[in-house]
Amino acid sequence: MARHWLVVSSALLSMLHGCDARDDVGSRAQELHKLRYCGNGRCDRWETCNACPWDCGGRTFYADGDMDTHGDPEVAVLACGQPAGYVATGMDCDDANASVYPGSPEACDWLDNDCNGLVDDGVGHAWYEDRDADGHGNDGSQVLDCWGLVGTSPQGGDCDDADPTIYPGAAEQCDGIDRNCNGTWDAQVPTTCPSIQHALDTAAMSGVNAGTIALEPGVYYESINFRGARVRLVGTLGPEATILDGGGRGPVVTFATGEGAGAILDGITIRNGNNASGPGGIMVTDASPILRNLVVQGNTSWNTGGGIKLVRSAAVLDAVLIANNVAEDGGGLYVDSSTGVQVRHVRLIRNQARYDGAGVFALDSTLFISNTVLAANDASNGVGGAFSVLGGDVTVTNATIRANRAMYGSALRLGSMARVTVANVIFASNQGSWGGAISLAGSSPSTLALSYCDFWENSPSDGYVPEGSGILRVDPTFANTWPSDPLEWDLHLGASSPLLDTGDPAILDGDGTRSDMGAYGGPGGTW
Repeated sequence: MARHWLVVSSALLSMLHGCDARDDVGSRAQELHKLRYCGNGRCDRWETCNACPWDCGGRTFYADGDMDTHGDPEVAVLACGQPAGYVATGMDCDDANASVYPGSPEACDWLDNDCNGLVDDGVGHAWYEDRDADGHGNDGSQVLDCWGLVGTSPQGGDCDDADPTIYPGAAEQCDGIDRNCNGTWDAQVPTTCPSIQHALDTAAMSGVNAGTIALEPGVYYESINFRGARVRLVGTLGPEATILDGGGRGPVVTFATGEGAGAILDGITIRNGNNASGPGGIMVTDASPILRNLVVQGNTSWNTGGGIKLVRSAAVLDAVLIANNVAEDGGGLYVDSSTGVQVRHVRLIRNQARYDGAGVFALDSTLFISNTVLAANDASNGVGGAFSVLGGDVTVTNATIRANRAMYGSALRLGSMARVTVANVIFASNQGSWGGAISLAGSSPSTLALSYCDFWENSPSDGYVPEGSGILRVDPTFANTWPSDPLEWDLHLGASSPLLDTGDPAILDGDGTRSDMGAYGGPGGTW
């Protein structure tokens, strides 16, 4: 049976029997639709879907003009079934826009997308109050806004919003102020500061966290003092391109104001220091900096510590070449009254001592040496060609000691009360006038513990070699020792070396296999 729509006015509705104000059921729109659908044109309260085919008690549906599944609350029908173009959900505040309905995600479009009565609420970008108008605002003033408010910036991170010269990415100045907001003061020499010392003094006085002073490539004729600066002083292109020349004065670099691990000297060549009463190259007293990726060469002391001198220190030396330095004692490295000094990946080559310890002299100190080469150091008129220990505790693991010279102890000399532990070390081609490669001296007893070491062609003998596990006397078969300049020797083990995988079984190489003997074995052997 065809269904006919009856269009009636509100006046007619009020005149129809049973549809007056006393018995109206529902809204005006519902009453109109009851008249349209009910078979007798009356809105009798007892009618049901069973009694009235068009159900005067049906559901309300709302016109959905934009087809967003939410209808216009002002355009509704009452029906048992859902008419085409109508939905059961109303409350669409703009039925001509499919992006506007209850629950729609807000967007930056000047519309109340979710019909909550607010436009563009809870969306937008972060904006920051920018009081100094430098294009960066204070992170603590963040607001969400689509279009930005007057006096705001879309970029935060400003660490001083009262100074327009301070913001992320700003150029640093030689004033110790963190202008680029990275948490540290940084400088370039000579671009930011005219000299290294000027930059160090600025860093020391600023009190900011450790930053970086970057040295542009070149030769700098200065003697510098860190003066407590917690800063990394680094050559941007490494020690080959960045040279600090003492000009015949020494020490070239000084740490003597309690500097700790925050003070770092990195990527620089230290040369031409000369000192009648102290070290020539680097002086560290009552401080514990990090010295890494350095070349310390051509420095002279007429006292102790030609290359580096450490006193009451726990410094770390890593990836340092110490070569061609001269002193009375400790031509390359002098360590006195220090605890916890670490020497690793260091090459001590062709240093000279007029008396004791051409490579290293350690006095009453605790010293840990690993993955180190001591080669062609010369104390021909004295003792301790490579290494001399007087008192203290020294541990040497994975070292290569080759072609050093001394009257006694061409490789290692132990003085009174020295306690030395040696493992995975190669002693090869060391030459003494009378004493052997290892000698003991002094009125008080010293102790030497050797294990997994190789002795080869030391003259006139190996010297004092106590019994220990894994002691060998075989040719190490180095990769290349033909060049006349020891700096050009390659003291890695050759492919057929009998010392591969013969080190202490408790020590493993980086590949997880049993350690090799020598400077390039053990967990730190790749360098």
